[in-house]
Amino acid sequence: MSSDQLLSRLAKLQVSSICDADKSITALPSYLHPITPQCTLVGPAYTLIAEDDHLSTYIAATRAPPGSVLVIATNNHCKAIVGELFSNEARRRGLRGIIVDGYLRDSRGLQKVGIPVWARGTTPVAGGMRKFGETGGVVVVGRQVVRTGDIVCADMDGVIVVGRDRLERIVGIAERIEESERNVVRGIEMGIRITELINAEEYMEGLKSGKEIPFQFKV
Repeated sequence: MSSDQLLSRLAKLQVSSICDADKSITALPSYLHPITPQCTLVGPAYTLIAEDDHLSTYIAATRAPPGSVLVIATNNHCKAIVGELFSNEARRRGLRGIIVDGYLRDSRGLQKVGIPVWARGTTPVAGGMRKFGETGGVVVVGRQVVRTGDIVCADMDGVIVVGRDRLERIVGIAERIEESERNVVRGIEMGIRITELINAEEYMEGLKSGKEIPFQFKV
């Protein structure tokens, strides 16, 4: 499967469905939330470290391949290292989005840029322009290691970063999960009870009796 094919299939899925397809996937911390109206995102990560300083972000914007998602670790520093000017340049360069494990500013301007941004929050206080951090390497966001080239999937539920090979193995499972869920929704809309569409009662009885019964859709 080509990279474009994989990204195209992932972009049609909810992040929750990808997580359901592989229960061992860990999301990035829930304090990361969408700051802009554009709140869906799929693309390969390009990582950098920016500790209260903008310099690394500007350098990364020139080095990251078009189509990348910038994943920025701040190592718990608290000044803004992303703003309206940088986001405009990221959009001009063809980057897909920005994930900041830290803070940004220029929120009003960011709403108009048209590039998806996730962050901890906002602050009007900007970082400096004198300290260069590593770009294109390995960073830690929360407790999760993120490598350049891993695939970022984000929506209103949250952000995950997963290796490409792993996603290739589970994308079909996630697609089938969503198709089954659509069938359940159609059944409910037709007036069918949910207990006739999923095996919740049989599953519950199995738990009571100690018999292992997989939880399944009936449609």
